[in-house]
Amino acid sequence: MKRAAYLSGVPSGALQLVVVGKDPYPRSAVEIPFCKESLNELYVHNCSGGVVLNSLGYSKASAQKLYGGDSLSLFLALRESGVVFLNAIYRDTKDAETSRDIGKKILKARDIDALKRAYEQNEDVLVRAKNVILCGEAKKLVRWLPGVPLSAEGGHVHCVVHPDVRNKWRDEWIAWWAPDAVRIRFGLNFSDIAGEDQLLR
Repeated sequence: MKRAAYLSGVPSGALQLVVVGKDPYPRSAVEIPFCKESLNELYVHNCSGGVVLNSLGYSKASAQKLYGGDSLSLFLALRESGVVFLNAIYRDTKDAETSRDIGKKILKARDIDALKRAYEQNEDVLVRAKNVILCGEAKKLVRWLPGVPLSAEGGHVHCVVHPDVRNKWRDEWIAWWAPDAVRIRFGLNFSDIAGEDQLLR
């Protein structure tokens, strides 16, 4: 699925949560941030996408029972529930010039224009979010684009540690990215896992 199609399918009205990462995965990336080509690729120990899904209440067992290996269906179901995934910067994984910077630290001199372009693509979604999580370097949206709206009026923007399991800020990482942590923090309810997820953990 192309990013434009993913964004155009975001439900109208207020959204429960927007999770903003830095940039695409260097390998097996699809155009939906935090999503890979299969659930098996997401639920490996060092994949941040699987960490985020666990924090939303989707253990590997429950995700596979509900969606088989189809990661796209899970991410589209989350979108329909008002949980959307964005990147602070969109780099083309197939373009030699832009792909070489994937995973690198975001630098103002090099990346401010890319940050602004991504914000313009994301703005409609961000301004409708009740809560926005800026993961790791995505917090540079706040620092470098002062005054831009990042959530709905009365909403909240949370600058948190990146979900990477190697993150050294363990207490903060656990508070945000432990299984079910984000779901409980924001009172998120997903009809597909209600009632059966606890049996799978």
